Amino acid sequence: MGYSRKKQRELRLKREFDIIVSITGIVFLLPIWLLIALLIKMTSLGPIFFLQDRPGYKKRIFKIYKFRTMHQGSEKMEKGVEVLKNDGRITKIGGFLRRTKLDETPQLLNVLKGEMSLVGPRPERVASLEDYTPFIAKRLDMKPGMTGLAQVSGNIYLELQDRYRLDVYYVEHFSLLLDIRILIRTIGVVLLGEERYKGRNLIKTMPIKRKHKRSLKDSDAGFEDYGYKKRFSIDKTSHKNVLITGANSYIGESFKSYANVHYPKLKIDTIDMMKHSWRAFDFSSYDVVFHVAGIAHADIGAVGNEEKARYYAVNTELAIETAKIAKESGVKQFILMSSIIVYGDSAPYGKKKVIDETTIPSPANFYGDSKWKADQGVRKLGDDRFHVAVLRPPMIYGRGSKGNYPALSKLAKKLPFFPDVNNQRSMLYIDNLCEFLCLLVLSGEGGVYFPQNAQYSDTSELVRIIASAGGRKVHTTKMLNGVVAFASHIPGKIGDLADKAFGNLLYDQRLSQHHGLHYQVVDLNESIVLSEGKITSADGADSRSDLG
Repeated sequence: MGYSRKKQRELRLKREFDIIVSITGIVFLLPIWLLIALLIKMTSLGPIFFLQDRPGYKKRIFKIYKFRTMHQGSEKMEKGVEVLKNDGRITKIGGFLRRTKLDETPQLLNVLKGEMSLVGPRPERVASLEDYTPFIAKRLDMKPGMTGLAQVSGNIYLELQDRYRLDVYYVEHFSLLLDIRILIRTIGVVLLGEERYKGRNLIKTMPIKRKHKRSLKDSDAGFEDYGYKKRFSIDKTSHKNVLITGANSYIGESFKSYANVHYPKLKIDTIDMMKHSWRAFDFSSYDVVFHVAGIAHADIGAVGNEEKARYYAVNTELAIETAKIAKESGVKQFILMSSIIVYGDSAPYGKKKVIDETTIPSPANFYGDSKWKADQGVRKLGDDRFHVAVLRPPMIYGRGSKGNYPALSKLAKKLPFFPDVNNQRSMLYIDNLCEFLCLLVLSGEGGVYFPQNAQYSDTSELVRIIASAGGRKVHTTKMLNGVVAFASHIPGKIGDLADKAFGNLLYDQRLSQHHGLHYQVVDLNESIVLSEGKITSADGADSRSDLG
């Protein structure tokens, strides 16, 4: 990789910084190293250090230094074998060394020799090079590090592909300032544990130049089959047999009603997933399975372990099992309703959260995690003959919907005054979703999709529109914004509600635009007017009863 003069200066500063810190660290740690060496020799047979070949800059092989933490001979693991918690191969002192990361500190010698840097992509085993794509190989364009961006972003909770993505991001955007921020956070990870930093990666707070962002996005295609990169050619006259798995869901029933009117050549059936007999159902006559079965709208703070297990059983295991049966039955397309919840909570009041192609899913609770695991699980089943499409929509609303929108609607119809907060949120009107689904079914494509309205919503503006649709007026005033700011800092439900109502959470609109797939048929104002109309019997299904 060729660097600009500015980046070359940064590399020189980086090397000088490495030398100064490594020498200082070695001098400071030398007495501790002598004590560790003594304890290793006293508690197990074998050498003090564990040396292993690792690929460095431009695949140059070097020997990485570590204190030995496993019994002699057990370190020689085959490719893909992990060292587990409470692993019997770990020595008595080895467990302590691993928890405190002291076993890694001899790598300061690698840093001083110029084989490694303090910060960079962590060096992997030589055998892993066989699986490198051109994109992943970019992580070798810089010296490996003792710590890295992935290690301070909840490393053990990240998928391998996400760790690679963070490594490549670092290589393309490294700076001495970023190195210092990573080193400071590394101290926090060592002292407080990785759980505290789960999903909190530094790239969300680092400015990205447009040309770099474009480079990362284009080279990331091997990890996510993003729908916005496709060109669709849709035959609206074709026939498709569609099976909705999950009866009486708001989305499923709305999709079926919408398709019956606008796309009558789509033959749609629904199966109840509450009964075990669904497993004996013949899927082979269907072209598409649309999976909506799941549990939603959890009160996260009031759920026990047994109920959490039920969320994983339904939202994760049932989704993957259904996809496997569909694939074995010769179904050509499987569509899963995931959610924006896989990216965690919205940004708190006064802060912004924009999800783009570089954003890594980081669920904030078990509900989001159950959705994320299903999202990953069904996509692994996709191939050339079984196209898997995953939808991660934002809040869905419309006549008869459940959740946050009806609560906001009630407030708009009762309150004379409301805070005037300029926030932004992605939302998706039910008819826009149904149009998207019909076109996606006709296309037969797989991929990851982020459907949303063409316009972002503003909570205060929503309240004004809802009130106007009901023939009344709500006065919005910034004088109440202080109350919102205060409420957002109150721990518990009050703060959560303030952030949920007035926080920011949006998709980059580029993720939601598709060549040849035009689904945003209703604009924001019209959708609110339609949502506030009378509810018909076909619109009243409860989105919380998604199994059947």
